[in-house]
Amino acid sequence: MNLDTFIKLLILLALAPYWWPVLKALYADFQGALADEGGLFGSDPTPRQLAELREKYRDYESPLINESYEEALARRRARPMRDSSSAPSGSDAGRQASPGPRQRRF
Repeated sequence: MNLDTFIKLLILLALAPYWWPVLKALYADFQGALADEGGLFGSDPTPRQLAELREKYRDYESPLINESYEEALARRRARPMRDSSSAPSGSDAGRQASPGPRQRRF
């Protein structure tokens, strides 16, 4: 093993606290989504195993967030408006900013 490979492995291990939780969340989500087919690496389950898997993942809630654009927009509109005490001061106080183009956030 040369020095370059050793440094790359050391960097990969040093950054593990950042990528390991993401990998675990993705694995758990794939296992839950593919439970009827035996999971990510499993074979097709028997009817008895399928019943056990459905019972196991009955209350499963995905750790990944899936929110439609309409839900996000409704949540944003439901937020209370800021009060006048947080209005800008100085030379920009009387001028209203132009709205500009609308951007979609996903």
